[in-house]
Amino acid sequence: DRVIIHMEDCVDWPVVFLACLYKNIVPLPLATSMGPDLFWKIADFVECSTVISGNDQIPKLGLRLPVISRTDIQEYYISQPTVSEPVFVDPDAESWMNISSGSTGMPKVAVHRHQSMGPIYRNRDLNCKIILLN
Repeated sequence: DRVIIHMEDCVDWPVVFLACLYKNIVPLPLATSMGPDLFWKIADFVECSTVISGNDQIPKLGLRLPVISRTDIQEYYISQPTVSEPVFVDPDAESWMNISSGSTGMPKVAVHRHQSMGPIYRNRDLNCKIILLN
């Protein structure tokens, strides 16, 4: 599953991003300054199923996909039990996507694999429960 993260910089942003990785959902962060036409062109191209948006961003988008607000996310995670079982992922599977600025033409999508995230997953300070299948 692929989702767009369309939020201003805030304390919830890294939580949403890491939660996507933890649930094996592929996030694509998009700038909130992006116009709706380019936003939806990218959303269609990468076949996103949902938009995770800050509450103040929802009216700007126009609703063509389900939108999950920051408040929805906070309420969801508060209601969830603590998870202690690791998540097993294929190192070659998509981890997250990034988009270029488009300074030389149309923006380009870069797909990052879980393998490139290995050093982050192995960082004991994060207490992360993702294990790469090698």
